[in-house]
Amino acid sequence: MHGKWIEEYTLDTIRYKSIGRYKEGEPVKKWKYYANGKIIKKETYKKEYCKVRFYHPNGALQAKGITQLIEKGKDIHWFYSGEWEYFDTNKNLIINRLYDHGELISEKEIKNTKQ
Repeated sequence: MHGKWIEEYTLDTIRYKSIGRYKEGEPVKKWKYYANGKIIKKETYKKEYCKVRFYHPNGALQAKGITQLIEKGKDIHWFYSGEWEYFDTNKNLIINRLYDHGELISEKEIKNTKQ
């Protein structure tokens, strides 16, 4: 695969669409994913790393972090890596998680004092 890629399909009445680019069979640069016309995820690839952002149905940021392409034996997989932040639908930070090669190392709930 090489060049611009657009995939559309329906599953359980939800219309999914992804738009991005491949170079020599690997995803590159920016990718966007939609469900019923609303953004659900954005990815930005740079070599073996990918910045990922997930979105709530209201369009607010739900989670953000980095994934890393790691080879384990014969398997190659994208794993959560480093710090991930999770937000509620009002854009308040609610959880920090730390990952190492896809393994959850620590999790901290953020107490929100705003009401």
